[in-house]
This record gives sequence, C-alpha cells and structure tokens, in this order.
Amino acid sequence: MDRQEELAAELCSIARDRICRKHPYLATALERLKICADDGVETAAADGERLHCNPQWLRARFLEDEHFIDCLLFHSLAHCLLGHIFALGDGDGALAHLACDLQATFLAADCLPELYACRTDGCFQELHRRFGWMEDLRALEQALSTDGFAQTHLDRIRALTALDGHELWRQARQEERARCSGGEGVAEGWRRAARGLRMGSSGTGMGSGTASLRQKVALGAAAKAEFAADLRRYATVRENARDDPDSFQTSWYLYGLEVCGAPLIEPLEYREERRIETLVIAIDTSGSCARGLTQRFLELTRDILLEEGLFFRRFELRIMQCDVKVQRDDRITSMREFERYIDDLTILGGGGTDFRPVFRRIDEHIAAGGLRGLKGMLYFSDGRGIFPSEPPGYEVTFAFLKHRFDDIDVPAWVRRLVIDAPVPKGGEHYEY
Repeated sequence: MDRQEELAAELCSIARDRICRKHPYLATALERLKICADDGVETAAADGERLHCNPQWLRARFLEDEHFIDCLLFHSLAHCLLGHIFALGDGDGALAHLACDLQATFLAADCLPELYACRTDGCFQELHRRFGWMEDLRALEQALSTDGFAQTHLDRIRALTALDGHELWRQARQEERARCSGGEGVAEGWRRAARGLRMGSSGTGMGSGTASLRQKVALGAAAKAEFAADLRRYATVRENARDDPDSFQTSWYLYGLEVCGAPLIEPLEYREERRIETLVIAIDTSGSCARGLTQRFLELTRDILLEEGLFFRRFELRIMQCDVKVQRDDRITSMREFERYIDDLTILGGGGTDFRPVFRRIDEHIAAGGLRGLKGMLYFSDGRGIFPSEPPGYEVTFAFLKHRFDDIDVPAWVRRLVIDAPVPKGGEHYEY
C-alpha cells in the first residue's frame, strides 16, 4: 500500500469512528461496507460489499471539507440499505440514478443533520417538501420527470446529492444474480442489516419504506433510561482496543504524511472505558411465551447496547432459552451475530417454568473458565416459576412486561425491571 492509499484508508477509518461515536446504532451496518483504495474509479463507488475510493480524489475532497468523508460513507451506506444497487435495471437512465441519490441524501440528512449543510439550502428544502415523503423509487423518478421545479433545477439537484458514482452497480447486480443461485446474496444481507437497525423497508419493492425507515431510526435512538442504567451496572473498566478520535487531529496526521513522508502523530490504539465484557440473557420459553414479544425484548436490549455503546469490541453474550430445562444455549461475540439471532429467532420449549437450570448452566460455564467477568444477567419472564433458594454471585434482573407478570414469589435478591407494554387483548393478564 503506497502513501496515498494509506492516507485514504486512515481518513475513512477516522470518519467511520466519528460517525459511530455519535450514532452507535450505525456501527454494525457501517462495518458491512468495507473501504478500499482504487485508482480505477474516478471518485468513489460502492458495489454492495466495498466502497472503492480514488485516493487522490478523496484527499482533495478532505482538504476542501474535513467532514466530506463522513457524508460520503453514509450516503453510500444509504444506497445499500435502501436496496438501490441491486434494484435498478441495466436500462435505467439518469433520472433513476438521480432519484436514488435524492433518496439517499434525504435519509442521510435526516439521520446525520449535523453533517449536512444542504439542509439549510432553499432548493433542498423545497425538494424535501415536495418529494421527501415519497417511499417508492419509481414514483420519485416519475415525479422528477414531470415536476416543473425539479426539471428547472436538475443541475442543482445533482450538485447537492451526487456524492458517489454508480458505475459499479451493474457489475454488482450481475455478480449478485450468480451468487444467489448458490445461497444468500449480498442484497439479502443488507436487508438483514436494515432490519437490524429497526429501519428496514417492507422489502416488497424498489426503494419502498424510506419514510418509515427514517422514522424508525429516530425512535431507535431513544433508549429506555432505566433499562440502560441497569445494563450499565454490569459494566467493567478495561482498556478497549480502538482509536480515540477525541484526541486525534487529522490535520497534523495529513501534514506529516505530505511534508515529512511520515505522520507526526498517530491515533491512540486504546483507551480505558467502562463497558460490558460478559452478559447472560435468559428467556423463559414456558407455555406462556410468544415469539413476537420475546423478539421485541431482544430488539430493545440490542438497541440500548448499541446506542449507549455498552459492549467492548470483544465481548461474550450468552442467550439461554429455558422452560423446565435449558433448551438452547447460544454464544454470541459480535453485534452482527446478535442481529442474526434476533432475525432468525426460534423459540424452543413450551413446558412448565423452572428458573434453576439456567443458573446451574451458568455455574458450569464459570467452572470451565467461561463467562469471565460476568457481573449480571437479564431474565425475560412473567415471574411465575421456581427460583433458586440462594442468590448467585452476580446480579440478576428479571425483565417483566407491564400488565403481563406476577412478582409475588420473586425473591428479594432479584432486581425488577418493568418494560412498558400494551394491555393484552381480551383482558388476559399473562399472555406473553
């Protein structure tokens, strides 16, 4: 890797960290889009798996605006999440691509308003008023072709929205067709990522669900304060292997590479942080349990872990399903695995309720050298079952849904967390 490529990779890495620090829920999706230096592209272009960047062009744009790379990363990410790359046909023309750029810019400006100065531009505001509500990409393309304001300002629209190139999309679609014949394709992976962010489209049409996507991002960013406080109780302090963007100035790094041939400063490779290293989530899968509410509980937990940045980069999450015995015991070490678990959730059990097998299984893992640093566990249940006679050596929080639990027999050593939920239909108190 030459100096220009090294610089481009470093600038993109710093921009990615900066976005994730302010918007943690985007971290896993951004991780899916790998960055690579490529002199073969004129500017930057995504192919669904990588964002190819021309190093010289990227450096020039960074010198003009140090936050341009942040905008570029999310703009290309938006194309992937909205399904643009794989949805267009080979015969689609300039207006279809312009509609893609406009939708991606609407999404980016709504999610990262601090980066998009175009929000205050009169032309952009009028475009947002006219077209920001349109979810279907074909309908937006048609509107752009007939709307007088859009036709008058086509050049201005391109200047505001065309942050990347689309020249790799056709090849990506061809590779996707070949890939799908042997299993899951890249497009399905992005659909999973969108669902993981709780911002996915309906998946039934090109560019559908854009407005609801923005709405769900905003809702996902609002964490339940009490739940987050409980999770923070299980955090420990240790060095986290990551760059520290707060203490790194990209201008001095760039100056050193350009003038001296070597950076004058390097970003710190670690910093001390208080986060969760190990966590156990137990799910009561007795006859009173339903997949939908369990899935929503896991989604809520995931959202708070992401938004609060509570996991270390390397962590261990155990999810155990138990009725009268442990039916399933999964070890998860990345947020991507956690999202896949939620998407593919299968409930095993349906018998009575005995909480003790989960605690015995945890003791077995600890005795075997696993679950190091475990400080607490979450147990999602209605509270009706057999509890251990003695408290374990870690904190236990039982998560109950409002109107759907009974804590009469819950021991004093168990912490209680009640999550808001609608009253069950038909007046059933324990329908979960």
